Amino acid sequence: MKLRCAVLAPLLGVCLLPIPAASRAEAGVALEPVQASPQQGPFEPVPGAPKPGPERRAGPAIVAIEFQGAKRIQPAVLQAMIVCRVGDPYDPEVLRRDTQSLLRTGRFSDVKQEKEESRSGPIVRFVLVELPVIQSVEYQGREIVTVPEILARFEQRKIPIRPETLFRREDLERAVGAVRALLAEKGGEDLIVSTTVEPIWPSTGVQEWPPAGVKIIFRAEGRQ
Repeated sequence: MKLRCAVLAPLLGVCLLPIPAASRAEAGVALEPVQASPQQGPFEPVPGAPKPGPERRAGPAIVAIEFQGAKRIQPAVLQAMIVCRVGDPYDPEVLRRDTQSLLRTGRFSDVKQEKEESRSGPIVRFVLVELPVIQSVEYQGREIVTVPEILARFEQRKIPIRPETLFRREDLERAVGAVRALLAEKGGEDLIVSTTVEPIWPSTGVQEWPPAGVKIIFRAEGRQ
């Protein structure tokens, strides 16, 4: 029996020391066998270990980048405004940010991104709608103000409407208010101000919208 315990003790992780019977009797305590704590095997996974997530697969390489609708800006300049390059993996998120970057330049009224599949890979195309250039500003109505006075008032109020600048329709409301205030200072409080934006087509006669240039006419008329 002693031999069997001596052999099993190291295997169970129990240290057995001989205790005299008198000591056990004096203490009044009965010894209970000590249970060995379970050990993890070397090939068992560690609880709570992070599992590797799925790898993000790169898209096919872009074979070409095109800019459609840009007539006044060279493709090399447009390419410098965006991040994606030929040879980069096709990434919709990167292209979405590039589209917003082109729109934030303030040179276009609309920017869209298209993808064309080819045998060698995807072709990325940015479809741009350029803002027209203001060719001239005119005034019609009671001759109490002049065009130079109107343009000076626009500059004073930081309204970007003058020849050789890009036309943004949202600037017209402020421009009308500035002309109305200028007329009121000259005694034209009763005048109604309206605007007309006329396209200027190229001499070739080809009318493609949007036009390359526009003419803005401010009219001041009396109340009917």
